[in-house]
Amino acid sequence: QPNNLYTSSSNNIAAYAMVELPITNIFKVIGGARVEQFTINYTGQRQVVNSDADIFDDERVLDEINFLPSLGAVYTVAEDMNLRVNFSQTVARPSFKEKSGAEIIDALTGRSFFGNLDVEQTEISNIDLRWEKFFTGGQLVSASLFYKQFNNPIEIVAYDQTAPTSVTPRNSSDATVYGFELDAKKNLGFIDEKLSNYSL
Repeated sequence: QPNNLYTSSSNNIAAYAMVELPITNIFKVIGGARVEQFTINYTGQRQVVNSDADIFDDERVLDEINFLPSLGAVYTVAEDMNLRVNFSQTVARPSFKEKSGAEIIDALTGRSFFGNLDVEQTEISNIDLRWEKFFTGGQLVSASLFYKQFNNPIEIVAYDQTAPTSVTPRNSSDATVYGFELDAKKNLGFIDEKLSNYSL
């Protein structure tokens, strides 16, 4: 099928700078910024061709310049304990399959995935707070709270009401994610010295 045959290429040009600034012997600030120019070029066509505008010959279908700052602070509560807070901006970009005009059929389920040439990238603002305690041998325990705000999140939704088993990516207006993480690393040497090179 001509509408299912396509070629895509992407290019990412990026530069970043970061600085770590000790304010006192127990408090430091880490800041930086990343600039990216990201493009996707596409050769193919839409599922339905109504005019020449629906046929693409190595045309740029995504062209974004993003300034992505980050700022963090680390407070040393004790010699083996830190409290961190971080803010950053990131992006999530559509895959070649998502940013296409192709219909891809899953042979096992019979479901169809329709690409969407109009889907755009997602901008994400991230905030997290982390407590961490370190032990000998690289062991640690940490707990984190995080919050993410999405602008134009990419979601996989039903293609339309008449085709509930067919899906396509579309941008929603916004979304939020928040939660917590617990992390621990324990050396197994306390079971047997032969296991001292292993951790769980």
